[in-house]
Amino acid sequence: MNNLSFDDPNRLADWLEDYNYFVLARAANFSQAPQREGNELPQADEVSFQLALVSSGSSDAGQTLHLMRFLFIARQVSIFTAKDDKKPIYDFTRVMEGLTVDDESSLIDLEIDENIRLQCRSIDIESLPEISLVNQPFISNRFATIYFPNQPIPIPAAWIEWLAGVGISANWHRLGSEPIVTQSMPQQEYEGWFLKSTESSQSNERGIMLRTLRAHENGFLAEFDDWDQFGSQSSSKTWQALSLVAVSLPNTLVRCGNCLLTANEWQQALHDGSDFLHSLNFEERCGKGIPDNWFPITGSDEEPTPPRLVNADGSTANYGLWPYYRRL
Repeated sequence: MNNLSFDDPNRLADWLEDYNYFVLARAANFSQAPQREGNELPQADEVSFQLALVSSGSSDAGQTLHLMRFLFIARQVSIFTAKDDKKPIYDFTRVMEGLTVDDESSLIDLEIDENIRLQCRSIDIESLPEISLVNQPFISNRFATIYFPNQPIPIPAAWIEWLAGVGISANWHRLGSEPIVTQSMPQQEYEGWFLKSTESSQSNERGIMLRTLRAHENGFLAEFDDWDQFGSQSSSKTWQALSLVAVSLPNTLVRCGNCLLTANEWQQALHDGSDFLHSLNFEERCGKGIPDNWFPITGSDEEPTPPRLVNADGSTANYGLWPYYRRL
């Protein structure tokens, strides 16, 4: 790619469209930190940063990822601010939300990662050599897909019994509804319903949504979404209890974040965090390929099973495509 220069937001938007506006790209090497929103005066007239897109490789922990990089140099900068005081880490390890361009502005006015605003007179873009990195392991505090081998798809009451077995009394709900007895629910297709502990039934907690439930090989997959997760904190007792349910059933496996884990490893990772994950040799695990006892990483946008969100009145709405872990 030849070096490019843009002073027209519409031309820049056209170019960004060719790269899907860098959705799921990675950012790094900002020449300076953005100012806090409200302080519009930038520290310098020029700001540079890099964006990278995956060219090949895998996002799984321990696997090598190859990134194609672009250097952006904004000139005559008038605004460089951030909404988030916590200043997200930008070091090519974190996936960002992409770029948007205000095409009604007379200047180049970008929003980066739904957080940083950059306004400038012009912006130069040049291609840089590819780099490779080994993915560090992380787990999601909100999403997990659990594979239960040698088990039929359970009826709703089975989850209530399993949770009771690990000390949690729970009910099924539609979003925002009162508890609903399991006999009144669909017995096989109940994706989009919410599990919620009885202790929190009178609170504002929304519960754990069952995003996906489907047969897989000789068992079934269940994908859960913790709707009471805010940042790194969850008010839900049910989320931790799910890891105990996974441990209580034999040979259960978990896909969480970019990691393939046994149920015991998932439970320990929830408790000990990254220290425990970094003690596992994911490179060796992935280098051998996925053994027969791990469920395969499959699924595509063409799969015809969008999870449903079941509202209090019983109506449903599609809620994305399975599997969620493809959108890390």
